[in-house]
Amino acid sequence: REFIPPELFWSRCRRPVDALTAGLQRLCERKGRDDCAIVFKLFPVHCLRWHDLAQQLRDILTFPDTLPVILERDPAARECSLNWANRTNDWGTSPEGHKEFALGHDLAERPPCPETASGDFLQKHDAWFALARRTLRNASLPHLEVPAEAYTTGLKTTDDIARWVLRSAGFSSA
Repeated sequence: REFIPPELFWSRCRRPVDALTAGLQRLCERKGRDDCAIVFKLFPVHCLRWHDLAQQLRDILTFPDTLPVILERDPAARECSLNWANRTNDWGTSPEGHKEFALGHDLAERPPCPETASGDFLQKHDAWFALARRTLRNASLPHLEVPAEAYTTGLKTTDDIARWVLRSAGFSSA
């Protein structure tokens, strides 16, 4: 938010590419570098509207100098995490983030997750990832697939994965 001009921040849902471009430009200027990058997780609920989801996704994924990374988490674990976040308002994305949130809140112990996702959630999950892959395939664009197992092999947080992706893309100081 701090890198996107206010007029674009408030219209970012209608103009996601403009907002990201402006944010990247300001970030690079502030760092005094031209080899900086923005890494973000994109979900269908992040401003993307279902009636023009395919076009918005295409605009973002096919923007020049974009390296799309698909990180598909196990649907059951993803649904469980979202259900917990909706119930507790704990939107942390790392164990540290969850611990920090818990310090200021009286949370019950998190129940174990089911082994399978609900049918409705699984259908939406599969549709989202199929749309992303189809968009990239139709545009003949390279992308990186990070297996869900990355969560269990030392890349414990979104930040760890983002740093790994940046190093893989040639951003050595990531």
